[in-house]
This record gives sequence, C-alpha cells and structure tokens, in this order.
Amino acid sequence: MDDNISMQQLNLQIHQLQEQAAAFENLRGELGSLEKKRIMLEQQVYATKREKDERQSELNQMQTGGLNTFLSKIIPGREKKLEVCRMMADEAAAKYDTAIHALMENTDQIHKLERQVSNGHQARLKLDSLIAQKAALIQQTGGDLAQTLADLDNRLYTLSQRRTELDQAVQAGRGALATIDSIIDKLQNAQNWGTFDIVGGGLITDIAKHSNLDDASQLTYTLQKQIHAFQKELSDISIHADFSIEVSDFMKFADFAFDGLIADWLVLDKINSSLSQATHTRNQIASAIHMLEPLQQECVSDHDQTRRQRINFLIEAS
Repeated sequence: MDDNISMQQLNLQIHQLQEQAAAFENLRGELGSLEKKRIMLEQQVYATKREKDERQSELNQMQTGGLNTFLSKIIPGREKKLEVCRMMADEAAAKYDTAIHALMENTDQIHKLERQVSNGHQARLKLDSLIAQKAALIQQTGGDLAQTLADLDNRLYTLSQRRTELDQAVQAGRGALATIDSIIDKLQNAQNWGTFDIVGGGLITDIAKHSNLDDASQLTYTLQKQIHAFQKELSDISIHADFSIEVSDFMKFADFAFDGLIADWLVLDKINSSLSQATHTRNQIASAIHMLEPLQQECVSDHDQTRRQRINFLIEAS
C-alpha cells in the first residue's frame, strides 16, 4: 500500500470502480445463462443432425437402385411417396440449419460477453485491492472504525470455521450413507438368494448368497471407519449421534457344512436381522444429515451476509 495515500483518495478511487464492478457481476450472470442455453442448443443440433441424416438416408434409398426401388416403381403412388420423402428430408435439413444458426449466434454472444467479463474482472480485482488497502488504513488509524472492522472480521472468521466444520460433517455423513446403501443392497441380494435356497437352492445359490454376504462384511469395515469419522465431525460442532452396526459371518460354516433346511432358515433369519439393523443405522445417518443441512445453509447465508456487510462498511467508511 502507498503510505502517502489518504482515505479521501481511496474513497474516490473506490467509487469510480464500483459501477464497473457491479456491471461485472451482472455480465457474469448473463454469461452463465448463455452457457446453459448453449448446452441446450448443442443438444438440439445433435438431434436435428441425426434426424436430417435419417431422412436423407431414406430419400437416397428411394432414389437409388435396388429391389426396394424396383418394387416402388411398380407400386401405385410411388412418385407421391418420393415427393413426401423429399419434403421430409428438406424439412429436417432446414431444422438442422436453424439449430446450427442459433448455436453460432449463441457462441458469438458468449465470446463478446467473455471479453466484457474479462475487463470487468480487472475492475473487480482493482476494487478488491483498494478495499483491502482501506481496511489496512482503518486498522492503522484505530478508533471506532477499527473496532467495527475487527468485530466483522472476527465474526467472519468464526463463521468460516463453522462452515468448514459443517461441510466436513455433511461430506462424512454422505460418504457413510453411500456405503451403508451398498451394504443394504448386498444384504437384500443375499436375502433373495437365501429365500431361494430354502425352496430348493444348491451350491450355486450358496455361492451367490455368500458372495453378497462377503461383500457386505467387507463394506462394514469401511462403514465403521466412516461412522467414526462422522461422529468426530459431529462432536466438533457439538452434535451427538450414536451409530452402530455389526455384520457377522452369517453362520457361513453351518450353511455349507450341513446344507440343511434348519441351517438355511437360521442364515436367512440372521440376514433379515442384519438388514433390519443396517436399515435402522441408515435412517440414523440420514436423519443426522437432514439435521445438518439446514445448519449448513444458514451458516453459508450468514457468512455471505457478513461478508457483504464488511464490504459495504469499508466502501462507506470515511
């Protein structure tokens, strides 16, 4: 920062750049809308290109030699059918040309806006630099303005920390939720094979059943680590949640060793019990995430509002 620059000079430069910076934000919004539209137009170009090619192929088949052409020549109304096919090909080609033209116009608009956004971005960076210089000057000067700025900075820091903690907790919860969904899927598959085993399955049924049980068991080790991490993240934000799940070997030895109706029933009962337990744990995790998401959104809103409040304070302070 230039040690000789005054508050008055900073204010003058800031106000000169404010309009350009505001225009930059508007242009960036317009650019985002145009880029979304481009995706839709690209899809239209692809669809109309495919339709054009199909119609042209149909027309070519009618116009060129071959059995179909020979038969069409002796069928009444052949010329009329050919004319209809030609009209449909022309219409499809026109749709494709229109889609291409719309995409080209959209691309031109995007390129023009990108240049304007680039210029506005430089103004935004310059404004941010001036605001930072003004903040440093206020801190050096001290007084009420410095105290207000310090309060805003402390609040921003606190909100940033909480936002990070909430983001990490939600991310950990979603990871655990994805894993337990996979476990439930494996257990449901094992349940289906176990039911089939009771009514007359054999070795193949056992293998399919236990393959799913083995997968569920392996995933449980991952889930236990994820739940531990999730609980730690929850404790960091002073939220308590108790999750537990245990998937055993599901009496695999009894099922293979005896391969009898009693053992099959016991295994299926164990699968059903584990599935019920897994579903309960999933509901607990989902409930915790559902509780966290509003807190996360509220924290993001408070953080953004405080950041804007700080910027406005620095712009208006004199």
